[in-house]
Amino acid sequence: MPEYEKVNEKAASDWAATVDDNCITWDHILKAYRLHLKSCSVKSNPCKRNCSNNPKCISGLGENRLLNTKEGTNINLEDEERREPGSFAGLKNLGATCYVNSQLQVWYHNPFLREAIYKWKPDDDEKEISAQLNRAVSLTDLSSGTQFNPVSPVGQLQLIFARLQFSARRYVDPTQFVNSLQLDVSQQQDAQEFSKLFLTLLEDDLSSQKDQKVKNIVQTQYCGEYEYVTRCSNCGTESFSPSKFYELSLNIRGHKDIHQCLDEFFSPEILEGSNQYYCNICESKQNVIRTIRLRKCPPYLNLQLLRFIYDRQKNCRRKLNSSINFPLTLDMKKYFQESVSVDCTEYNLVAVLVHKGQSAHSGHYIAHIKDRETGDWYKFNDEFVEKTQGNVIKLCTDNSKESPPKLSSAVSLPLGEIKPSAFNVTTPFTTGPNAPPLSSSSSSPPPPTSSSVPQTSNKTTKKESTKFSKGSYMLVYKSSVLDDKINQLTSSLIMSTICNC
Repeated sequence: MPEYEKVNEKAASDWAATVDDNCITWDHILKAYRLHLKSCSVKSNPCKRNCSNNPKCISGLGENRLLNTKEGTNINLEDEERREPGSFAGLKNLGATCYVNSQLQVWYHNPFLREAIYKWKPDDDEKEISAQLNRAVSLTDLSSGTQFNPVSPVGQLQLIFARLQFSARRYVDPTQFVNSLQLDVSQQQDAQEFSKLFLTLLEDDLSSQKDQKVKNIVQTQYCGEYEYVTRCSNCGTESFSPSKFYELSLNIRGHKDIHQCLDEFFSPEILEGSNQYYCNICESKQNVIRTIRLRKCPPYLNLQLLRFIYDRQKNCRRKLNSSINFPLTLDMKKYFQESVSVDCTEYNLVAVLVHKGQSAHSGHYIAHIKDRETGDWYKFNDEFVEKTQGNVIKLCTDNSKESPPKLSSAVSLPLGEIKPSAFNVTTPFTTGPNAPPLSSSSSSPPPPTSSSVPQTSNKTTKKESTKFSKGSYMLVYKSSVLDDKINQLTSSLIMSTICNC
């Protein structure tokens, strides 16, 4: 470092005792603030002291990265912050954002969605084009390696995915993604509603993309189709009304396994009394039988378990903590319309999202996800990612001696649609189209007994074909014929989305 950098601190202001106030020059000011000193060298003889008396010393302030030196490409991380080789990265909890983190991990582990998000182009996005006026760098200059800071949720999702895949850190900070959605990090929202609204937002924002695979990725991966069949009880005439779905919302109260929940969803519903249906043939209102018939299942099938119900007597919502059995392999064949030809109706469980806590107003969200490459199960708990021992899924209640509750009347309440414009989800209630009428009973479900407990072990066996949980609120199944092999993206395409990860 320069010799004159060792100037005594007192000497820098000695001139003030002898110089008249009216005779202070610019040189005096430079000397007082030590601005006359030269910068410490960063090339020939780099400073390592971080000189306290030289404001131009930049040692330890990331000068290597700022000056694009070779050493600047390496980021020094503490051991506790570095991700172990072959492991997955977690997501930082910003206060009450565990519901966001669990959903992000599920979406990230869909390789087809991830590939499409990587191929998203900002110059095809209206939000990015509008923000371009305030940028110093044109969108067309991004190929040159210039750092790009997206403003849209899709752009931030691309950045999150890239960091989860390539970052050396143990966890990723999703602050910019959360801010792009204007979410309140101090208020926990319902994960089911967040999933619905974000997929809707994602589908809308991708509609302007020129690449058709990117534009239609939400529909091709998550959109299914069923039809309402309404049959007049008087003349027997049937009418058909097709409808799309992105998840099946299943009532769980009174049911012990997922098959009973699906049976209720697709079961016939009698519309009578004030719910009579106008028949064009009879030219009057008649009793009708309405049925749902499945026409198409998406590659990734989301089953939303309605654990949060409304207690009309107490005028509040509460959580159903009853156990639900669900299979590792699910066959949807019985729910398809007979005239529909389906190549494969078998689905394999790839993710379980769990809500820990007894109350509907608080708790914690965790995601259990199966690695598509190794078949191992991992638990994603915000910043902490843990591989399950024994290559099996182990939920929070695997070691508890609980059993499904006794059958009781089902309860569910539709509260209408939520506008996605504000995106602050406050109502965690959705219902299936065949949801039963609301019960006025406020009594809690009968306590669990120790009979008929599914036995589990740390080793996978042929008999272990089902799991059970009292906190699962979302099950993700993947078609057994879906090919996970996707085209590998070039590293330059992916790395161009990473900013100081």
